[in-house]
Amino acid sequence: MKTKRIFFSSGSIGPRLRYVVKEIFVRRLGFLVAFSDSEDVRPDDFVVGYGNDTGQINFPDSGYLSLGQTIRYNLEDEISSLKKGISCVNGTLSLDLPAIVFWFLSRMEEYDVESETDSYGRFKSQNSYLVKNNSQNYPIVDFLVKSFSQILIDFGLAIDQKKSEFEISFDIDNPTAFLHKGFWRTSAGFFQDLLKLNFSGIAERSRVLLGLTKDPYQNFDAIVKDSDLFQKKPNTFFWIGDYGKNDKGLSWKSDFFFFFFVRHSKKFPVGLHPSFKSYLNSNQLKVEKGRLESLLESKVEISRFHFLRFKLPESYRILSDADIKEDFSMGFSDISGYRAGTGFSFYWYDLESEIETDLLIHPFFTMDSISKFKYQESATAFVKRVQNALNVSEELHSKVHVIFHNEHYAWKGWENLIQRLKTI
Repeated sequence: MKTKRIFFSSGSIGPRLRYVVKEIFVRRLGFLVAFSDSEDVRPDDFVVGYGNDTGQINFPDSGYLSLGQTIRYNLEDEISSLKKGISCVNGTLSLDLPAIVFWFLSRMEEYDVESETDSYGRFKSQNSYLVKNNSQNYPIVDFLVKSFSQILIDFGLAIDQKKSEFEISFDIDNPTAFLHKGFWRTSAGFFQDLLKLNFSGIAERSRVLLGLTKDPYQNFDAIVKDSDLFQKKPNTFFWIGDYGKNDKGLSWKSDFFFFFFVRHSKKFPVGLHPSFKSYLNSNQLKVEKGRLESLLESKVEISRFHFLRFKLPESYRILSDADIKEDFSMGFSDISGYRAGTGFSFYWYDLESEIETDLLIHPFFTMDSISKFKYQESATAFVKRVQNALNVSEELHSKVHVIFHNEHYAWKGWENLIQRLKTI
């Protein structure tokens, strides 16, 4: 029978330690937790010491969780060492697990690379500790927690192990490829195809505009069919910004967009896809959120940034200020992998303010567009990539979230892709 409480004993319990203990013991392992700075130990508590030997098991204290905001934890262990897991000898644990998990979840490594961001102001994947060690496809945090949970089981604690999960979501950047673009955008499209001698593109655009064939991006029925394969309806994120170089969706004021949106919102949970222009712009993000809420006639509380263009801590603060409760942007824009070392959701810790927030972060593993345009690989290779991730997830009881776009249905060879994945 599960012990009623974990009693966490430490000489100094600051906000970092309190946050990560809740993430590990409460949210992942399902225990009640009490801290020695505010409560007394009970006879039936299981005592965990941090930096002392007062517990039945004891973590070493590396000191990093008590440091100020200007000093960063430099992860010294090689990834090969971390992949050996955590061990316990005579009640002493081999790793400062709370500090390691905090380092990954707080995204500490992203705060000191401002001069090394890409041209869009994003964290470069090549600066990631996991990428440098070619381990971004392995959810190391989930592995370490699972390794630690086995130690607790060996000490007689019962744990309800999380089950592996497979989840998808959709970004609706542009509901149509050719229709409802207006005279000038349509003319520019024809002209660009002509300059590139893209005669097949000219022919396809003409057939769609003449009503002879369906617009390749209008795939609502296919999305519905694929979504029926999942118990939980996938979230869909709508771009609703202003037209610009990197913001080329349809006008939210158009009749087509309105009726398309209403039809879609009756089937799926809808979230905001903050535009490229909204980057570090609180007012613009709130304007777009207001537009979406006016169409939806209800509050919008979930988001994923367009182009995954966000920066810590500013972007997450802007989301919180706009009453966004959950964000789904935590992943790489150019490669597959676990940016925060985990497939599971976690609450954002504002490292500069040193406070735990109520903004829930949902990581993703990969996107269809990464395989298509960055890796330039086939749908078959994409399926294999996701299958490998699902195999690891099954082993570690982790989670795999994959992002799709309505455009992928128009890519040759990518037909029935989600159904293929679901049958793995």
